[in-house]
Amino acid sequence: MKHSIYGGIAALGMLALLGSPAFADEPIAPVASHEVGPLGAFGYDLTKLFPGGATNPNDGELVMGNVRHRVQHDGVTFLFATADAAETFGEQPDRYLPGGGGYCLLGLHRRATHAPHKGDMPPPGDPTARTFGDGRWYFHGGPGAEKIF
Repeated sequence: MKHSIYGGIAALGMLALLGSPAFADEPIAPVASHEVGPLGAFGYDLTKLFPGGATNPNDGELVMGNVRHRVQHDGVTFLFATADAAETFGEQPDRYLPGGGGYCLLGLHRRATHAPHKGDMPPPGDPTARTFGDGRWYFHGGPGAEKIF
């Protein structure tokens, strides 16, 4: 019980930190170079994480996107399962983009607290390890890492 309370407090603190101006201008985390350019969210369709629309994250599932349905946003290519999903994202990308630019939440925390060298960026977050808060999904470094928060 003690760990879950501390974990909840840590998650709220991290969400407050990520909402601060220091993270507002972070670039979006590309995870790989792909034939279509830097690939965001590991190629998963971000709209499918919100089955009831951008305000309902419950029961969201991970669905791989298709290179035929892609949207370029801030120099990163996002893939979608359908043309409709790509259009939905293209109309309001900020509603679907993960918090912290899609970077690993713990990596962002360490970067903020350990004064890294200019230009050092944390690893991209993994959509299979995610936490929802403040209206956004936040990605972690890998499966199991979300339990830290």
